Amino acid sequence: MTHIQKFALVIALSSLTVFSGIILGKTGRPYSSGLFNLHKLISVGAIVLTVLITRTLLLTGGATPLLIAAVSFAFAAFAVLLATGALLSIKAEPADWIFLVHRAAPVIVCLASAVLLVLFRMQILQQS
Repeated sequence: MTHIQKFALVIALSSLTVFSGIILGKTGRPYSSGLFNLHKLISVGAIVLTVLITRTLLLTGGATPLLIAAVSFAFAAFAVLLATGALLSIKAEPADWIFLVHRAAPVIVCLASAVLLVLFRMQILQQS
């Protein structure tokens, strides 16, 4: 699987996370444990895949400063998602700002992943 395919998978997993989050939000509290756990597992899968891709790039010397910045941005958004997701799952009635941040961060992750996909595509075209 190429790096482009892996990042496309990250985008797909991130999109599935958003979709399952929308469903969770519409069903309201108490959250369905099956859907809630699926939501968490999909997001962790996207994070793990991003870590593996980044590790490979750093070890092979294929990471440009712009690429590292985009990955760092995505990781920061993932960290925010994990933190706000934890707050949403443990608090009886979380503050509105937690919902707002948790809803905005997936957009940032998807945008950062799309930027990474474009950067990889440009890098491959330049090498050929």
